[in-house]
Amino acid sequence: MTGLEEYARGGNGLAGVCIGGDGAVYACSTLSGEILRAFDGAMEVVASGRVGPSGLGWVGGRLIGADHGSGIFSVGTTEDDPHGMEDIVTAYRGVGLKGPVGVTTSKDGVLYFTDGGPLGTTSLANPRGSLYAFRSDLGSTTVIAAECLAQPTGLCLNPQGTVLYVCETAANRVLRYAERPKGVWHGSVFVQFAGMMGPTCIDCDAQGNVYIGRYDFKELSSESLVSVLRPNGTDLASFTVPGAEISGLALNKTTMELYITEASGNTMFKYQLPESLE
Repeated sequence: MTGLEEYARGGNGLAGVCIGGDGAVYACSTLSGEILRAFDGAMEVVASGRVGPSGLGWVGGRLIGADHGSGIFSVGTTEDDPHGMEDIVTAYRGVGLKGPVGVTTSKDGVLYFTDGGPLGTTSLANPRGSLYAFRSDLGSTTVIAAECLAQPTGLCLNPQGTVLYVCETAANRVLRYAERPKGVWHGSVFVQFAGMMGPTCIDCDAQGNVYIGRYDFKELSSESLVSVLRPNGTDLASFTVPGAEISGLALNKTTMELYITEASGNTMFKYQLPESLE
């Protein structure tokens, strides 16, 4: 496909790509427990020693990670903050989390994360995944959706920060949580897909268009699909990505470059979006 190129390769179970506030591109090596930075076509280790990191966000000059083996954590990325790691959320009301998979951050520093555990922990037959919000200024965690989701994974906010999109992988759909009034979230189905395993990763552009990475097992397909939907849920565009196990995507809203991780080949792709997707 025109505009899609291999950007870097490395890690083991590459996932959770994130554009840092420093402009660097980061990702998780889930199976080796490392946080990586894409550099000169390869990956360099920023931090290690996690159990199963799978999602990344950015707030206050630090990476925020979701680790399905331990919880939500932060990672320093500068010389003044030399790669120190700190656990942020490991339990809710004294009960350990199942295992956070995706995390995103708002402009005012609120952390939103899914808690569905490694693939198979929650499912259509056992929809016990949850969606949480954590406010660092209050040190408090609140639940938005409690133990009712089938393998929740990636998530993102719209540009205004008033809509939270959540991938519910095992149900093969994306949910939309609209905030009205402040602090009250109303959930509904944004899009129901058919075919493939389900969506695992998601991001929005400045116009509110939603980019959704759709995953399948490598034994069943040789490629993933990225579907682009307008804010009203109608189709805008779609394109394929080599390798079935798409595991992360993040849009640089300044350069309009879309970065995509694919786990079975441990490859990060870069797609230069055209001026118009119409």
